[in-house]
Amino acid sequence: MYLLGSILASAVLVAAQTSTLIPTSSTPSAVPSSSSSAEACAKIAKFTGDTNNIPAKIAHDCLTSVPVAVEEDEALINQLKLMWEWNSETGWLKNTPETWDRGSLDLISELDKIKGNLSNYDSEYDVHLAIQKLSIDTGNYHFLFGSDILSIFLFWREVAMTTISDDGLKVPNTYVAGDIIAQHADDGVSISPITKVNGQDVQEYLEKIADWEQYTNLDARYNNLLFREAKPGSLVSPAQVFYGVYDDAATTVTFKNGTTRRYNNIATVSGVAENIDWSEVTDGKSLFKILSKLKTAADEPDTSSAAQKAARHLSRRTLIPRDNTNYPEPVVNHSDAMMAGYFMDTVNDVAVLQISSFDTSSVDNSTESSREFQRLVKEFLEQCQDKDKKKLILDLRENQGGDVDLLLDTFMQLFPAEMPFSAQRYRAQDGYKRVGDALNEIKKNDTAQEEFDSNWSEDILTTHWDYEDYVDVNGDSIPDWDTWLGPFTYNEDNFTLTSRYNMSNSNKNSVLGEGFKFENPSSGPPIFEPENMVMLMDGLCGSSCASFHEELKNVAGVKSVVVGGRAKEGPMQALGGTKGGTILSFSEMSQTIAGMINATEALGIEGFETPELKALANPEVLLRRAGVDGQIQIQDQVRKGDSSESTLQYTYEDADCRMFWTTKTLFEPQALWAAAWAAHTDENKCVKGSTKQPSSISGGFKPFGAGGLKGSMEQDDTATSTGGLTRKFSLVACAATTLLSFLL
Repeated sequence: MYLLGSILASAVLVAAQTSTLIPTSSTPSAVPSSSSSAEACAKIAKFTGDTNNIPAKIAHDCLTSVPVAVEEDEALINQLKLMWEWNSETGWLKNTPETWDRGSLDLISELDKIKGNLSNYDSEYDVHLAIQKLSIDTGNYHFLFGSDILSIFLFWREVAMTTISDDGLKVPNTYVAGDIIAQHADDGVSISPITKVNGQDVQEYLEKIADWEQYTNLDARYNNLLFREAKPGSLVSPAQVFYGVYDDAATTVTFKNGTTRRYNNIATVSGVAENIDWSEVTDGKSLFKILSKLKTAADEPDTSSAAQKAARHLSRRTLIPRDNTNYPEPVVNHSDAMMAGYFMDTVNDVAVLQISSFDTSSVDNSTESSREFQRLVKEFLEQCQDKDKKKLILDLRENQGGDVDLLLDTFMQLFPAEMPFSAQRYRAQDGYKRVGDALNEIKKNDTAQEEFDSNWSEDILTTHWDYEDYVDVNGDSIPDWDTWLGPFTYNEDNFTLTSRYNMSNSNKNSVLGEGFKFENPSSGPPIFEPENMVMLMDGLCGSSCASFHEELKNVAGVKSVVVGGRAKEGPMQALGGTKGGTILSFSEMSQTIAGMINATEALGIEGFETPELKALANPEVLLRRAGVDGQIQIQDQVRKGDSSESTLQYTYEDADCRMFWTTKTLFEPQALWAAAWAAHTDENKCVKGSTKQPSSISGGFKPFGAGGLKGSMEQDDTATSTGGLTRKFSLVACAATTLLSFLL
């Protein structure tokens, strides 16, 4: 059992080297500068030796001594506004439902407020922290900022915490994770719960810190802070594309027994700042001058066909480490740790399919990894049938997304007679329309299309406008660009036609990865009936995992049990990760626009370029200072049968049942699975107030089910004319008489 202590220690170190941060407030002077800031940067060099551990206060004082670069920040914000207009949820965020605990957010207006107040910020760091906070407050981890000055230091602390209930039903207490590990190894060890952190009530403190987690609801944000299954939690070292924020020089913990402990808060120089020679840094001004040495400027984006498919890898890859001393012998086990299947030793007829990621984008051989995943799911289900397993737990904890084709294939293997829905759409703002109009004009002429394919298609992610590769909500082909574009108005914002992937193996462009085909099992009854299945959630499932949950819940009718959340009774949502679709990096977005400008000029297409698109084609400051981590979400997703066609991201949905962690379920997977199955079948084993909530199946939510829509998602044509493109003769056009047909 003491192995867990060493796992925690190593996990803390790994997290400290590779993960990210948490911001403060979007108002000026959110992090006041220290009077010793001017000298702090000069002190960094002596700490960057073997240990690379810097007192957090010194690192923070150094960052807040960097003066505000007003003109450059004005340019960056102007460019960022253009980029954020392409985000699929920018309009919807202005008018969110009451159940959205972040509240409404006007991203563009808030950027303008920051820009108008630049002279009142104490430092460049505070300005960028305020922008980062806007990104965090979307609750969507597909939507990222992450600039150079935010990436220099990784802030972390030397204490992890967790919440433990006596029986999984009583409101839990909060403990130092190391104390729980010690007591689990030796039940003779006496420990005391935490009552305060830095002088504040422990629950109030954790909820305050959780406000900087980029998840959709507070329970999920809270869960991500805490230690679980050998992960230290983001309270130790945040795990997003952001390297944290200063939270005092130390963390002082007060216990119920009256004792206190003080843990140092540390900063380390991050990997992107490893080229800085700190002997050259004497103050904030000199630090700003060498920001160009950071690895935060955008590289040339990859727009190959493989990269276009990778844009559908909706993920932040995070895997559950499977310690073989705690897990049963796996029936199947993916070589890249993405999934594993188990037969429980403790409950004879229950099988467990644990999927901790759908993401193959970071493995050595993505195609082979995808095929292996598909093959192992098939093999596992066959063995379940051979061993007469009747009940299945789908353990989706920590799964933050990945390959869309894998989630769709896994669903179809589980339910051979049912077709997943997986519907999405784009924000039909002016820039999106202009790119599509231009591509549509090019498609009208074979010669122009051939020239475009030869000279520019490699620079442009055209998949987001290729309506021919998608189908409408009824599964029918989309006849033309105008039908696709609409626009259709929802929540006072314009969107394209809601579309679905073409899931035919003959279409290689819609959703299939290179060398991958859907298994397409013979239609028939599933091995496991929906009522004999349950999803085990922790609120952290998102992206492609959220899409998988949506198909399981709304199409197949599978219930869920969630574990953890705040230390209070009541329901908890099953999902806290993003429910959105495809992402684009800042550099991919700008290169696509630049490529279209070049193509339309050469092909003589007029009416494409606008001042906004010209600026977006070369956002030099934005790409230089936030080009690596910056990205937007270009698609949102829609629920099957939802006649309102609301963006799925803002749909509130409680799990069918909730459990709290116990020491046993925290450390022993089979104990957790057994508790989840018991709670699934007996609501008396669920936390008080967590069952029969209206948004859950147990509380009356009716899954739409398989089959056609029966007219439930009719889209009225509300398209409005905003001016088209025209074509004139160019040198290229004159070379081919067939281009006369391009004239409008």
